[in-house]
Amino acid sequence: MNQSSSTSTQSLSQLSEVLARCLTPSLMPVRYLNTPRPQPCPVIWALSFLRRSMIHERDLGDQYGAMALASVSEVLQNMDAPTDALRRRADADAYDYIANYTDLLAEAGASAQLLEGYQCVLHVLAALDLVRKQELLTGVLTSYARVQEVYEAMYVAHR
Repeated sequence: MNQSSSTSTQSLSQLSEVLARCLTPSLMPVRYLNTPRPQPCPVIWALSFLRRSMIHERDLGDQYGAMALASVSEVLQNMDAPTDALRRRADADAYDYIANYTDLLAEAGASAQLLEGYQCVLHVLAALDLVRKQELLTGVLTSYARVQEVYEAMYVAHR
């Protein structure tokens, strides 16, 4: 086996591990799997949307895209962990990736439904950022419920 085959096999193995971890249905109720719009819990909806997107990217053979979406999913799955510099960097990277990816999709003429899904993920990440900043000031740990509350105050109340 040559070096490129070994690297490719290792990359596929790594992708499989990341996807297996992120596609575990522990946070994804079945009723949210096929919903086109955010339902009562945007965090859970965003996670299920990211999972579907990872599967789609994987099926298209885009390992980089699937792994990048897996990283974003991990940020959301671990939002209730205490904040540190690495977590804040991961949060910022996730937001930047989704913002750039959404822009690319819009330029490519993606469907409104797909763009709406990524906008929801962006909004959840923005709410997470605000809650993380509050955590630094108050010491109150970030939670799914608090992110949900901030999301609703930022986006639902203004519709």
